[in-house]
Amino acid sequence: MLLQSLLRPVLTPLMRGMFDAPIASSAAWSPIALWPDGIATPGMWISPRDLTSQWQDSAGITPVATPGTVADSANPVGLALDIRAGATVLTDPGLHMLQSTSAARPLASARVNLLTYTEDFTSAAWTAYQATVSSNATTAPDGTLTADLVTETVSANDQKNLSRFTQSPIPNGVICTISHYVKANGCNYVMLSPDSGGYSSATFDIVSGVFLRSNGSGQYIAGSALCEDAGNGWFRISAAFLTGSSYFQYSLKLNRLNQNTQDPNYAGDGVSGVFVWGVQYEIGTQATDYQAILTDGSTYATGFPIAQKYDGVDDGMATAAFAAGTLIDGMDCMIPVRRDSAASCVAGLYNGVADATKFFGMAESASGSGCVGSGAGTPTVWVDNTQLTGGTAVTRGTLHTALTVGDWHILEFRNLDLSTWAAAGFGLYTSYVFPGPRGDILLYPSTTSTEDKDAARQWLADYYGVTLP
Repeated sequence: MLLQSLLRPVLTPLMRGMFDAPIASSAAWSPIALWPDGIATPGMWISPRDLTSQWQDSAGITPVATPGTVADSANPVGLALDIRAGATVLTDPGLHMLQSTSAARPLASARVNLLTYTEDFTSAAWTAYQATVSSNATTAPDGTLTADLVTETVSANDQKNLSRFTQSPIPNGVICTISHYVKANGCNYVMLSPDSGGYSSATFDIVSGVFLRSNGSGQYIAGSALCEDAGNGWFRISAAFLTGSSYFQYSLKLNRLNQNTQDPNYAGDGVSGVFVWGVQYEIGTQATDYQAILTDGSTYATGFPIAQKYDGVDDGMATAAFAAGTLIDGMDCMIPVRRDSAASCVAGLYNGVADATKFFGMAESASGSGCVGSGAGTPTVWVDNTQLTGGTAVTRGTLHTALTVGDWHILEFRNLDLSTWAAAGFGLYTSYVFPGPRGDILLYPSTTSTEDKDAARQWLADYYGVTLP
């Protein structure tokens, strides 16, 4: 499994095209089947993974770059074409989504790892306390001579660690996972600690390859720690923690003598240490495939799912106005989303802020109001192909709970009435601003065959890593 994870960034682009799902089970199917008459079939298909359908500006002049070849901040999306009929320019027919305000554009992103210099621990981004770092000291799990060595210094009783401090891009109360490849070189134990707004840690035996225990104030997510064999004495250790402040301070603490000590203070021998490689900090409850960020984040490893990332502040996209009746009574919609904060938002579509009744997909903590406005009919609401309780009157609070923060979900509405809509937007709906990445928007007639709906759902799940029941 780990070998697969290590090789995925290299092999994935070779194994599939931009439109193909990573798993062969749905590779032969295309979403085009949802609109058999092309543009004459009501609906919309906005696809972040189809880079040829997106531009950095709203006029369609500068195409987006492949995510990972430039920094996400330099890769906004000002125009995303509706590709049901193979649109290539803004003037082609379709319900294209635009954002004319540059500061309010989402970003084309495939970023998973939120750290930088993830294989260079001699970088100024990292601090070795009571320890030294030797670069390229041994062969890494991927077979390259890129693994560093952290060696304890000869010192009085004190901690020995490798750490970094940075302002966290993640709000408080979000579950994030830290992972690191480690190999013993005299130090048998290591601890992962986020040290962010409270103390917590997870301790591992990296000779026997087991998780030993957790400590701290409750940030550690019980049952999340893993110690996975990566071959040749290497282990990938990981643990999930709840963010607790506006900063992130990661520590890998060395422990040579006593694994039962929460803060290992001991005299260093100047020889013992740990080989390190491939650290990752990511949103979510478990470690995913390692993504190398070798420098300052201006580039990163490609081959990961591409999405449009919304900042939760002012980002949004919407179609130009269209005639009422363009969309019909009896439509379904699927949108893969990942909320990166628990803030209230609309995770589906809205007609426009001028008509506050026409929306679907509002998530709001503990709210008993409906997650679908009166101007969108009475659809049933589904998350990952499981119907939410409430029938055609699912509450905003129910949807808020179902869209767990940090996890990809396929949000689905069946039998919408959009016949009075005159536009369609995503992201910014008054104060309900979406925070996180969004995948393909599939909007199609409810009369579409069950087989094609099932295939569409699986096609999305395969690409964005959603497990369906």
